[in-house]
Amino acid sequence: MKTFALLLLLAATAHAQSFRFNDGRTAAVPAATVRGGDVVVTLSIGGEGSAEVVYQANRIVSMEWPAPPELAAAAADLDADMPAAALKKVDAVITAQEPFRLIPGSWWAEAASLRVRALAGAGRAIDAEALLVRLRQVKTSSAPLARAEIAFINVIIAEGRADEARTRIVKLRSEAADDASLAGLAVIEGNLLFKTGETENALLSYLRVPVYHAEEAAVLKLALRGAVTCLEKLGDTARATQLRADIK
Repeated sequence: MKTFALLLLLAATAHAQSFRFNDGRTAAVPAATVRGGDVVVTLSIGGEGSAEVVYQANRIVSMEWPAPPELAAAAADLDADMPAAALKKVDAVITAQEPFRLIPGSWWAEAASLRVRALAGAGRAIDAEALLVRLRQVKTSSAPLARAEIAFINVIIAEGRADEARTRIVKLRSEAADDASLAGLAVIEGNLLFKTGETENALLSYLRVPVYHAEEAAVLKLALRGAVTCLEKLGDTARATQLRADIK
């Protein structure tokens, strides 16, 4: 069943797959096919038939692979607080992309980031951290790594590992660059401050999201909920009630 799902994943995206190899050759589907961790290229030999050349993953310089639809579906599951559903969707992508995880154009890093977030959402901190270590070994843009780190930090805050969370947050400040990551950073800083009794500072951190990153709808909802909790603890029930009414 797992093999069948993997074949479906490959077939669904096959029309735009192409590979560039270290001997200068470029090949696209259907001449190039993925077999396990190798890419097999079929070459025509005049009118006398064909031959196959097998390229191992370490001979692939770059690849073009359309975004697997499972990634967007898994991200939607995470936004809906359904980590178990997200895990089921993203695991097939992880399996398909594993042999190519170090190659430019691979979707492994994005899939791994989503899996870390799903594992964190399911409370599986040990598994999330192990995959996060592997993700840091891959050259990727800052966004997938930052979002995975944010999810993991949120778990260790809940576990009471405040010092470790604080250290990771300091490092993350220099890595987070996109709006979604910056919004997530503001929320976990608020979570940590609230957890350690700094309610007023936590409120200020949560409110950075509606001020600077209001377009990040999923994170905005978390920030507003955090702000409501802070206002209630501070005894400002009127503002808490008003703000709660704004949460959609």
